[in-house]
Amino acid sequence: MTTESGHHHFTDYTDSFNDQGYYRLDELGDESLTAEHMLEIIDNLKEGTARVIKKKALEKLQRIRKGKGKSKK
Repeated sequence: MTTESGHHHFTDYTDSFNDQGYYRLDELGDESLTAEHMLEIIDNLKEGTARVIKKKALEKLQRIRKGKGKSKK
């Protein structure tokens, strides 16, 4: 996942997500992990950053899923 986007420094939260049991991109993109839930479980996470993390995770997953099943020529 992109580590920075504008003023958002996502790597600052890697350890916090790991401490909560979130290790992979598909876990961040899961519909049960909302921005509001992220705010509850990650100390010092701001709402805007949580929403960008969620958006980026979903975008990345969509790109990965589009690429599956395509044969390389």
